[in-house]
Amino acid sequence: MWIVRWLLIAVVVIMISFFIGKNIESEAEQQITINYVFGETSPLPKLMVMFFAFVAGFLTWFIISLINFFKMRSELSARDKLIRNLKQELNSYRNQSLTLNDDAEKTIIIDASAFQKAPTPEKPPQGTNKE
Repeated sequence: MWIVRWLLIAVVVIMISFFIGKNIESEAEQQITINYVFGETSPLPKLMVMFFAFVAGFLTWFIISLINFFKMRSELSARDKLIRNLKQELNSYRNQSLTLNDDAEKTIIIDASAFQKAPTPEKPPQGTNKE
């Protein structure tokens, strides 16, 4: 939607610039020639040079924005796919039985403290029995 909005704004600005360019007196304008590496242009009015600079800048911005938009959209779809797969995996774990099957491998966790020698109770001295 943002693409359409900016495109409409650019079209309106271009139309206004074109309207101004057609209605300005050509004899009052100064002519400009632009020197390129391969040659130079014929004399152009200042307004036309500004108009072409605007159009070139807008098209550059628009192309870069489209590239970034589609790159972010593909990243978003990849992350949505990852989230969907993780939700599916979580649901499969949630639906698993909590009891072990007989054929499943059973793991026994041994507490190392169980193997320590327990202290023996003290024996009462032998001469203290009163009978």
